[in-house]
Amino acid sequence: MELKNWEEITIEFVDPVGTSTSKSLYKLIEQEIDKLSFTIEMLDPTGVVVEKWEISGSINKINFDKLNYSLDDLLKPTMTVQPTSCVLIK
Repeated sequence: MELKNWEEITIEFVDPVGTSTSKSLYKLIEQEIDKLSFTIEMLDPTGVVVEKWEISGSINKINFDKLNYSLDDLLKPTMTVQPTSCVLIK
């Protein structure tokens, strides 16, 4: 049975010093990509996949977080997606 009205999903990323997560998210905006398909895996404490979802949907919002030079915190940008399809694979 597939539900038709999925709630929004907010995905939080960590933006490390190396490869920029913010840059990757910004490319989604530049390329006007609004439809996504992605997989979410839930891992147990040893790193084994115990649950896997395939999700399709549209981007509602991207928040790049705020830079605060007085703190040593990493940036944590978020992306909010409105799913149109969620399928439990495992």
